[in-house]
Amino acid sequence: MARRAEQGQAVGVVRGFKQPPFPPDTAGRGFDALLQWTCVQFGYCGGVVDDEPRHVTDYFPESGHVSANQFAYWAFLAEGDKLTIDQVLCHEHGARIRDAFIHFMSAESVEVQRLA
Repeated sequence: MARRAEQGQAVGVVRGFKQPPFPPDTAGRGFDALLQWTCVQFGYCGGVVDDEPRHVTDYFPESGHVSANQFAYWAFLAEGDKLTIDQVLCHEHGARIRDAFIHFMSAESVEVQRLA
């Protein structure tokens, strides 16, 4: 990474997208912080899909676990994006939303009840 910086290349860039760092005091802050970050940083606040308002929480199961990958995928679905989960995770925003889930929830998967 240092060599890339010496050569004038951007460090911390994924496919041309500069990733804002997570503020250090936000780790483990929980679901409300995750939703705010996802919406404010990237605009994934939900939308209208098939003439119905949608939010990422509309895709949560009634019980069980939600993974960081699923959360990122559902954030895209709530916007009306018709990508596969693999396409979402390869997208710079999808990967960053997944990272945000892990950062704010302090886990790669949590019980859905923690996301209320």
